Amino acid sequence: MAQSFEAPASAPPALDKAIRPGPYALPERRELLQIVCTRKDDQPFRVPLHDALPMMALSLQPGCTTCEACFRVCPTGAIQIEESPANYQLKFDADRCVACAVCLEVCQPRVLDADAAFDARPEQPRRVLLARVKQRCARCDRHFVSPTPQQSCPICRDDEDAFAAIFG
Repeated sequence: MAQSFEAPASAPPALDKAIRPGPYALPERRELLQIVCTRKDDQPFRVPLHDALPMMALSLQPGCTTCEACFRVCPTGAIQIEESPANYQLKFDADRCVACAVCLEVCQPRVLDADAAFDARPEQPRRVLLARVKQRCARCDRHFVSPTPQQSCPICRDDEDAFAAIFG
């Protein structure tokens, strides 16, 4: 006698879970907002931050650790890093921002903030949120960025700390 294995009728359907979707901004909404915010006299078009707007402006308070988490999670590339052999800059492009606020969530020192009001005109230049001079590690000769002048990079400092903890 063969047994049949059937799922119970009351079993819920399997659902795919997402981590956290950001607000969806239709290209038409964004385009309409840019048309409305364009001014012929080149004066700022100040708007308050609102959840319904598919844009925002960011500012950075002192205390950034240059962990680059905000840059890594930005789905549109609104937060960008520009490097040269001597300099490091964290920049914000308001035209690419969709106000998903994921960057605000991942900022561990909580120094990245959304501006309460901002200029909503399109095609503004990228703003520099953070500019630092690159340093060279005296131990491994790599370039690194730090808020204060250091002799060695964070990797070498971690190695030194681990060595001291193990061997005293």
